[in-house]
Amino acid sequence: MTLLASPFARRSSRPSSRAGRRPSSRCRGLDQVERLERRDLLAILAGGVNRTSPDQFFTDFSKAMDSEYTTYTIANDASGPAVDAWVKAVFPAGSVVGCGAGYNNEDGLYHIGTLAPNTTGTAFLYFTATSLTAAPVPYDLQVWDGDPTAGGTLLVTKPLSFTSVVNTIEASPNQIDTVSFTPPNPQVGGTLDLTVTGVLGNGADRVLFAPATFSSWQPDVFELRSTSITISGVAQPPNRLFYDGLTGLVNQQPFTADYSFLVTGTTTTPTPILPTQFTEDGSQDYKHHRVGEAPFPPIPPVLPVLSLTKDDGVTTYLPGGTTTYTITLTNTGLAPATGVAISDILPPQLDAAATAW
Repeated sequence: MTLLASPFARRSSRPSSRAGRRPSSRCRGLDQVERLERRDLLAILAGGVNRTSPDQFFTDFSKAMDSEYTTYTIANDASGPAVDAWVKAVFPAGSVVGCGAGYNNEDGLYHIGTLAPNTTGTAFLYFTATSLTAAPVPYDLQVWDGDPTAGGTLLVTKPLSFTSVVNTIEASPNQIDTVSFTPPNPQVGGTLDLTVTGVLGNGADRVLFAPATFSSWQPDVFELRSTSITISGVAQPPNRLFYDGLTGLVNQQPFTADYSFLVTGTTTTPTPILPTQFTEDGSQDYKHHRVGEAPFPPIPPVLPVLSLTKDDGVTTYLPGGTTTYTITLTNTGLAPATGVAISDILPPQLDAAATAW
């Protein structure tokens, strides 16, 4: 008998954007290895690191809205590509705004990945406020070449601050009509796209789009990777959440906000997704929409999915004849199968002693 088994599909159980670089398998000598290791570091200066979300931090504690996404652009001014760009947020102990333990489920790290020469990448980080304050809230935004938790190189630290943490109120002219997502059954390693539609308020010339607003949100399981906003049929610059100078464009105008998330982990229960928008017209305080809701379904664990076939292509045998079986074992799951053994029990009509494997 001839046994043929197909290779198992081996895919990462956490194929997130945080995966570190892998060494080349094509090295043919020490000099080539040295050339590979002498990659150019990111040419990033503090002037190339910018926050593109508002200086103020918006909340409505009466509705438990204590969190928001902040956005940053990172410019690579090098002549060569950036291999492994990471962003890290660092808050002082006891800060009114922060991330991680005591705040939310955000680890404060964002993996941009490769940046081509003279291009700009975007980082989305999710912060939570514990109280209102009129005092500045300082923090540092660091840019690293390589994973900061695994021997990366710190390139630049940009001091930033929120000017204040302010309370906003819900305004009835600002409304969300629909909240939907696809696919209906997202998997680890896949993309989940959230679409929010609605109408912006009266005379607003500044709008902050907020995919989520609660500290219970899972920003590291659902990692925001890109955004696309359309206001009154006009596409706005991509991968941003804050738009200003929109006077005359957004007065009671419809909008569509598309948010694309990379699913990097599992959940056992539905995850509430509570988006909103904050709008301001220059003469009034910021107001927000009533939050929409469309819970993301549980994300199942990554498991191997095995199937086995056995066939020799014939159905009739002559005494003394021979046949060759082909056994094919296939893994169509997203995780490797380990410790697998195949046992083939032959029928009594076959001569087991004469079987060849």
